Amino acid sequence: MTASGRPKSGIAHCPICSSHEESVTEYIASKLTLRRFTRGEVVCTQEEPCHGLYIIGKGTAKVFRLTAEGKETVLAVLSSGDTFGEASLHQKRHSESIAAMSDLEVFFLRQCDLEQTLKQHPTLYPSVINAMVRWVDRLNLVIDNISTSSARERVAKYLRTLSAETASPRGDVNTIELPFKKHEIALMLGLRPETLSRAFNDLEQDGTIRLDHKKIHILNASSL
Repeated sequence: MTASGRPKSGIAHCPICSSHEESVTEYIASKLTLRRFTRGEVVCTQEEPCHGLYIIGKGTAKVFRLTAEGKETVLAVLSSGDTFGEASLHQKRHSESIAAMSDLEVFFLRQCDLEQTLKQHPTLYPSVINAMVRWVDRLNLVIDNISTSSARERVAKYLRTLSAETASPRGDVNTIELPFKKHEIALMLGLRPETLSRAFNDLEQDGTIRLDHKKIHILNASSL
């Protein structure tokens, strides 16, 4: 389902937009089209022509690939401010599929407008490159998960990654705010929700972390 709209506030959390001056953000906003999807609806499919950049304004979406046998592998869960489709600058087809995990609002920037935006505002290039680097980091996490059979170690690796990116040191305690709901994290890590919960409980019981709703306090980083 698609609707026209260019609310600048909808892209306020997008690193490509928010890290630049107001005039650049306004220019990008003027080129956007707002698209709405319901839970389970597919935004784009693997091998489908890639026509531009997507910016998530509201809701969550999963990025996944299907094998020849139809098995689904979730590569990432995206939320407000996340982008996908940067590859439209150098390839013609999506290498992954995207589907809404909740009611979803996505802002779409056509490939031609993305190219024109970068020509007029070349300072945006580092932000686009950083977004691509984040994709590589996510893929590396998926590869690590495939090679790691232990649920505890998968969760520990995920927490180490979050800690490196977002932890706020408070004495000997690092506090991490989980960016997604636990069932979404389980999906990313290739675990059942109950298996994820057990792994969190194991880490808490051995004194490595302390759970506080969506916050994780790392009590013993060397054990993580």
